[in-house]
Amino acid sequence: MILNSLLESDTDLISDIVDLLNTSRHIPLQLKLSCFRCLQAFAQAQMNVEQIVASVGAAVYHGFLPTLLRKCVRAFQDDHMPDSLPLEVATSSFMLTQLLCNYEAGCDALLSSGSLKAILPLIKTPVKHVKFSVRAARILEMVLSMSSNSNTAFIEYDAVGVFIARLQHEGKESAAECIGSMIGTPKDFKVPEKQPANSNTNTDGEAMAGVETRETSTEEGDSKAKLNVTCPSERKSLMKVLLKFLLGVVQEPAFATVLRGAVEGSLPSTLEFIIRNAAYF
Repeated sequence: MILNSLLESDTDLISDIVDLLNTSRHIPLQLKLSCFRCLQAFAQAQMNVEQIVASVGAAVYHGFLPTLLRKCVRAFQDDHMPDSLPLEVATSSFMLTQLLCNYEAGCDALLSSGSLKAILPLIKTPVKHVKFSVRAARILEMVLSMSSNSNTAFIEYDAVGVFIARLQHEGKESAAECIGSMIGTPKDFKVPEKQPANSNTNTDGEAMAGVETRETSTEEGDSKAKLNVTCPSERKSLMKVLLKFLLGVVQEPAFATVLRGAVEGSLPSTLEFIIRNAAYF
């Protein structure tokens, strides 16, 4: 009700908010974040979505939002957030993008501006701030499910290959961190064998004692050890979105040729590894 009143009293409010964000003058961080929160509230309330899309220039390569997204991606890749681009602003820009992807108009606009291709590197190459890889994956998954025009673009960008490669990478990382606790590690993961600590200083008696201890360990003890190992929450969230994207791809006939190649590759063994270690993930 309040939002309706605001927009009715000032039809240019959304444009004015974007102009304030896009100004070259210095404005306080909290004011910037408040502007983003206003736009997010309008988008979430399904109010004037097309006006928001137009005002932030979502369909234009040099528009405000696409340009900001590209700056964010470059900063994450360089592992350096400049003073002009605080992490809070990057978070707000991705949140707004994600909200716009709830609507076909927002998805089509982001496709037109090349923004989806711009954020794909956050999936392709791991970055320090994993939560932005998660947000990028969610945006791409939402576009896949909302826009019928996205299939051609995703095939052109090799998005399926990028998602599969990242899924396998996260599986490898999990296997490497939990050597001896994972079931059925695929051969192509190339996980190094666990080396005993201080092996050079052990006496023959100590070595024999170690062997006896290992031989007497029960399967129940091994299962308890596995249960005590948990997947980091950010990796779990990322893998969940990666799998959701791939599930959406499987349901689209346009990806049949791409999937045929994926099935002949490492995807089946990666999926089998995840399923067999479901308790960890």
